[in-house]
Amino acid sequence: MKRAEVLLSLAAVLSAAAYLMGNPAAALMAVGIMAHYALARLSFEPSVRIERTVPERGTEREPVKARIKVENLSGVTGVLRIRETSKSVFARELRTFLNPGDKKYLEQTIVPQAKGRIVIKAEATFEDERGLFKKDFPVIEHGEMTIFPSPRSIKEAMRERRQVEALAEVERALGIGAETLDFEELREFLPGDDITKIDWKATSRLNTLIVRVFRRESLADVYLLVNVDRKFRRELKSGKIDYLVLIIAQLSAYFRRFGHSVKVVAYDEAGIVRVIEHASDPLTLVSELDSGARKVYPR
Repeated sequence: MKRAEVLLSLAAVLSAAAYLMGNPAAALMAVGIMAHYALARLSFEPSVRIERTVPERGTEREPVKARIKVENLSGVTGVLRIRETSKSVFARELRTFLNPGDKKYLEQTIVPQAKGRIVIKAEATFEDERGLFKKDFPVIEHGEMTIFPSPRSIKEAMRERRQVEALAEVERALGIGAETLDFEELREFLPGDDITKIDWKATSRLNTLIVRVFRRESLADVYLLVNVDRKFRRELKSGKIDYLVLIIAQLSAYFRRFGHSVKVVAYDEAGIVRVIEHASDPLTLVSELDSGARKVYPR
């Protein structure tokens, strides 16, 4: 509850007590409180001028100094509070005591939260020294700020872009989801997106970059090529087939993780010998390769 409300409530309680109990002392106290309130209210006519000058340039999320000029143009003593209302910057509330006719220069630390050309805005409240009344005043702003991205945000964006581009290259190399001409949805622009996919009508309507997303093709089959010429049987006898089993098992598990269907093509110097559609068990697969090494794949 504000102090003015406390005084008015106290005066009302004393007046009621004086009426009910016939106590003149309570009535005098109520009259004195009301007189004090009325006198303070009539004498509260503040006039304050606040001007803030900000630097022309700054860096995102790095503090800069703003200069604030404050003038008390009235005969009222009180406390001035200046608070930031713009979402583009962060600044702590300033508080200063002003006597009649005071002129002060304050320094404020502000931290820009966004890049680009920003306009900041603040409000000020002047409160009398008793804390009974207050009045809001505008802050006269001088200058706009151009905020540049910080080196750290640039590095993070470049690292994120490299990761997205690397993932896109891997997807293209694996045949994952090649784009079709069928439209699927609109979404916000992400680092690494193709700028030619930007939908400028949706961007102007939503005031943020929007890209068109198209449906992707189903995942392509992955074929593992295994040479089964005469050296293949010698490798079986020498026990080095364990390496082949291990390689096939790792490649099959890797591609299946992305949803691919893995198939094995056996070939020799003459051409394709056999195609194994289901390469689930590497040991069974090697046995099939061995048994079918001399067969000819039908054309």
